[in-house]
Amino acid sequence: MVTIGSVPVFVVVATTAQTRRWPSTATLTSLGSAIVGLVLLMGSPGERSSLIGIGCALLAGAGFAMMTVVTRRPVAGLDSLRTAAMGCLVGGVLLLPAALTVGISIPLRPDLVAAAVYLGAVPTALAYTAYFTGLRNAHPVAAALAVLLEPLTAALLATLLLGDRLGVVGWCGAALLVAALAVSQSRTAA
Repeated sequence: MVTIGSVPVFVVVATTAQTRRWPSTATLTSLGSAIVGLVLLMGSPGERSSLIGIGCALLAGAGFAMMTVVTRRPVAGLDSLRTAAMGCLVGGVLLLPAALTVGISIPLRPDLVAAAVYLGAVPTALAYTAYFTGLRNAHPVAAALAVLLEPLTAALLATLLLGDRLGVVGWCGAALLVAALAVSQSRTAA
């Protein structure tokens, strides 16, 4: 959640630096509501996170934010699918040394390899392709806030399909997330 929650913050900071203008009240309201909503939706975790883990999560959030700001303007000859594929390839290559050092591996069973290929090719590639396609017509801050639909959708699906309970605090968080997204979409967040 640190990664997903930090993306809009980093995008607002980068956009502010790029445009040399302070964010609008609508942007700050959306951002604040989204962060509070995300915290309320997820509740308090049962275990403490390490500083290294939080640092890595913030680094991942900063990387995704940078990708959002940089790919806002399409590059000639580089469509959304190629951008997503290149991002996944570069990310995989960068993670490979850590995976080899720690000893992470996938047993070479056909069902596991097929599942890994499916998860990489279908939901991941489709999600990033849709994100980059939508980014062409959206303000980077609104796009970054829309990323927060992922944990909201997961929480709602867990409630509907798995019988999880959000409780009053969780539902307040969900409402704040929806309100933040509505504010960011109804006004041009700058």
